[in-house]
Amino acid sequence: MFIPIPKISSKVYALDSAYTLEEICNQAGVKLKVTGAISPPILLLPEDQAIALGVNGERVYIVDTRNIDFNYEEAWQIILETLAYGFCDYAARESLSRS
Repeated sequence: MFIPIPKISSKVYALDSAYTLEEICNQAGVKLKVTGAISPPILLLPEDQAIALGVNGERVYIVDTRNIDFNYEEAWQIILETLAYGFCDYAARESLSRS
């Protein structure tokens, strides 16, 4: 599966529906293996992958959900892989590699 690298976005996002990496790991059935690392809030939206800003100026990961079918349990695994290999998120990558 090809995972595009995120673009840099100038849009500002509200974080009401943001996930933490731990929540995504739990949904994917993977234990978060890295502690102390602070991953940005993660928004699952039907738009291009991006690194953007939250309303308080914090970095936010935008994961494109247009090609993810949430009727399958693998959906959360795909999101975690996107964070690990598209966004190069160390904690996501380590959690996947040790699961």
